Parts: sequence; C-alpha cells; structure tokens
Amino acid sequence: MDNHSLHTHLNDAGRLAALRDVALMDTPAEEAFDRLSRLAARFTGAPVALVSLVDRNRQFFKSAVGLPEPWQSRRETPLSHSFCQYNQVSGSPLVISDARKDPLFRKNLAIRDLNVIAYLGIPLVTRDDYVLGSFCVIDGIPRIWSPTDIETVTDLAASVMTEIDLRAEVAQRKKAEMDLAKLWGAVKNSPLSIIMTDVQGIVEYVNPGFTTISGFTEAEVVGKNVNMLRSEVHGKPFFQDLWRTLDAERIWQGELCSRKKDGALFWEQASILPVKDPEGVVTHYVAIKEDITRKKKVEQLRDDVDRIMRHDLRQPLTGIITLPQVMRLQGTLTEDQMRMLKLIEDTGNRMADMIDLSLDMFRIETGEYRVTLQPVNAVAVIHQVEDQHRRLVAHKSLSCRVVEDEKEFGPDGVRMIHSEERLLFPLISNLFVNAAEASPEGGEIVFSIIPSKDTVTLTLANHGVVPPQVRAQFFDKYVTHGKKNGTGLGTYSASLFAKAMGYGIRMETMDDTGMTVVAIDIPGGEDFIHPEI
Repeated sequence: MDNHSLHTHLNDAGRLAALRDVALMDTPAEEAFDRLSRLAARFTGAPVALVSLVDRNRQFFKSAVGLPEPWQSRRETPLSHSFCQYNQVSGSPLVISDARKDPLFRKNLAIRDLNVIAYLGIPLVTRDDYVLGSFCVIDGIPRIWSPTDIETVTDLAASVMTEIDLRAEVAQRKKAEMDLAKLWGAVKNSPLSIIMTDVQGIVEYVNPGFTTISGFTEAEVVGKNVNMLRSEVHGKPFFQDLWRTLDAERIWQGELCSRKKDGALFWEQASILPVKDPEGVVTHYVAIKEDITRKKKVEQLRDDVDRIMRHDLRQPLTGIITLPQVMRLQGTLTEDQMRMLKLIEDTGNRMADMIDLSLDMFRIETGEYRVTLQPVNAVAVIHQVEDQHRRLVAHKSLSCRVVEDEKEFGPDGVRMIHSEERLLFPLISNLFVNAAEASPEGGEIVFSIIPSKDTVTLTLANHGVVPPQVRAQFFDKYVTHGKKNGTGLGTYSASLFAKAMGYGIRMETMDDTGMTVVAIDIPGGEDFIHPEI
C-alpha cells in the first residue's frame, strides 16, 4: 500500500463516521474485549494481543494484553508506531514474520519502542465494509504464523466485531430513546396545541397545550372524533379542501376556527400533516396549532380603526379643507390672510393624505403597496415641510437651507426627482422633525442635493450626534433614546417610505464634528434634474 492510498483510507469520511458511531474511542477497558485478547495470546503463544481502533492520526487500544509500559497504561500510540493502520483490505489478514526485514515496516518505530517483530492482524470490518482497525497478536521474536494461528485469530476477531456491533446497537438504541424522550418532552411542554388522530379522525393523543387552550381534558376527547371541535364559521367547501389536501398526502396549512369546551370560539394557525408507517401508508394525522385569537381581534380592531379614520376623521377634515375656498370668495382678504388660508388648506390636504397613508402602512410593511413614481419637485416639498413645522423651528431658533453646490434654493426653486409625493412628504417630514428635536438652540439644518450620473443623493445635516446606544438600530422600529415623548417610529417610517420607493437610506453621525447626516439615494441621475426655475 502506497502512502497516498493509506492517507485516503485513514481519512475516509465514511470510515471515520463509522468509527464515531461505535463510540469506543477513549472508553475504559472492558472485560469482554480483554477476555478475547487473552484467548488470542494463549492460543497462539504470543505475548501481546490488541484490539486496535485507528482514526486519522493515532491508534487507540480498546483492549491491550502484554504491552510494555508506558504503552500499556497509555492505551494508544501515534500512527508512526502502528502496523494496524495498514489493515485496509477487508477480510485479508496482515501476516509479518520479521518486521525488521519487511520493506514496508522495517523503519516503523513500533519495532524499536514496542518490540514488534512478528505481527498477525485481522481487520475489524463493519457491515458496510469500513475497516475500523484490527485485532492482532504480536511477538518480540521472529516467527512463522501457522494456518491454525491465522484461523484462531480470525475467529476471535469475528467475536470482537460482534461485541462492537452489540455496543453500537445499544448506543443507537439509547440515543433513539433519548431523542424520543426529548421529542415527547417538547410535545408535552409545548404551548402549541398538538393532536394526533387516526385516519378516521378519532383522537388518540392530545398534549397539555391542547387542554389549556380548548378547556377539554384528555379523557374528554381521546376516542372521540375531532369534529367535536368544529365551529359553524367554516362551510362545507372549507373542509372538503382540507381533506382533499390530506388525501393527497400533503400538509394542510391555514387558519381554523374551533369551539372550546365552554362554547367560545377561538382561532388557530394550524398545520395538519399525514404520518406514514415504514411501508409508506398513512396511518395517522398530526395537527400542530397556535392560538391566534388575540391576533385576529387585533386585526378586527385595525379594521374598525380603518373605518373610523376613513369616515369619522375625514368628514370634519373635509370641512376644514373647503373653508379656505369659501373665504377666498369674499375677496376682502389681506395677503397674510391668503397665505394663512393656503397653509390651512395645504395642511388639511396633508392630514388627509396622512390618514390614507396610515391605512396603507401595513401594505407598505408587507411589500404589497404599489408605488407610483412621477416627477416631483423636491425643493418645494422640503420648504412645505419646513413651513409645516415652523413653530418647532421658531421655538428652537433654527435656520434651514436647501443647497446644491453651495447654491441656495428658495421656496420657488425647482429640482425634480422620481418620487411619490404622498410618501416623499412624510419621509422628509419625519427626518426633519428628528433633526430639529436633536439640534441645539440656534442650530442649522441643511438639505443638500448631490447629483451624479445614476443617482440623486439628498442629504439632511444637523448639529447633534446620535446616542451610541441606538446608532446601529437608528432606522429600527420603536428605537428611541432620550426623548420624553419619543415613539421610535419617525426614522423607521422614513426608512419604510424610502425603501418602498426604491431609495437607499443611511445615517452617519460624527463625534469629532458633532454632526449627523442622513442620506437618501434616489435613482434617476443628474439627467433627470431640471434646472432651477
């Protein structure tokens, strides 16, 4: 055997896995193996007999009779001292009369350190033909091993493998029992409701989670048909579809409304799966169900709020929006009054949009919202945001600018971007409020427009740094720090709106300059930006 073949044999993944499975490496000596080693030594007249298991870099002696110290106590050697590693060919004994004269073994360190001169080894082979090691006898003098010696050691090696197989089976059985105990422990302690029925729907097992949720005891349902839990919420087609799925030996998943012992209805997210026997025949069904009654109530509450917001809030808001139109018809208003009326009208329209947008937040979060991008004047939106929050700006004596290449844009400036104004306004508004609240008295908020070939980057910079505790989660939901009435939804919503429109959004806070910059990367590029009007 050349070195390449030996290396391949020792490092074979299947062989090493088989060696692990028998679970004998580094285990204490056992009388069953030592007895076979003593018999081998006695019948052959050899002073040493070993049960050797070989891994990729050493050989371990599960049994050792007659080895010199310190090897007898160590019960292992490196492969530099191993003959057993060469026992690769299944069913072929390795017979050496004088290792000192053998071209393959004459330089092996076992000759010098363990006095291995004559060697007879029988490979220990699994049922899958993996060689785990060898059962061998050793003599310290040259000798010719007789056919009887070879036959005797071969028979005893078979007994060694029987012992190994028995221990492997016991280990596998114990592992299976432990796995089963863990499984049943998980089933019994699970807060989920778990039911097992036969193919006719007769209940054979329910876990404590089922009894807690349904109110039924195990004795009250075992032996009964699972139909006893049915409510009238689902019609006949619903259950026909459920059984068609199960009859096709597929897993059924869906929401199921059932009835508790006290008659109350409750909702569950259920998965029902067929269980097959070793022949592939479906014998049982297992249902794993999670109580989602509270979730369904929340969904109903959200629907109720939806109706309230669409009707009860919009109705008075319509009156507020139309009031400025009526007042303009009088024709006696000053310029300041006209400006105030326009602000009332614009703010009312913004509130209407925000009401609609709040109802669409769920669709945005789940990716179901359909964005309509069109040309929008970003400068106008920014100034509208500033105007809406002018009280906050005045209260903190803040100044605000919109610039591009140091050129400042007034309220009449024009820089067009691809956007949906209904989303762009709250995006900028949330970031603006966050920046204003974080800014010191007399600070400045600067919006910068930075065009490039494929992207327009809109940045918002303010004095003040983001607290270290929330920097990594700046755009996460409900993350806030140091704000008395903070909800942690402002920057989250801004990020949500940005991503809905396909924008990138990022934040950088700089302790050395005391500045924070939020950047929004908007696809479109400088070719789309119209010159200022």
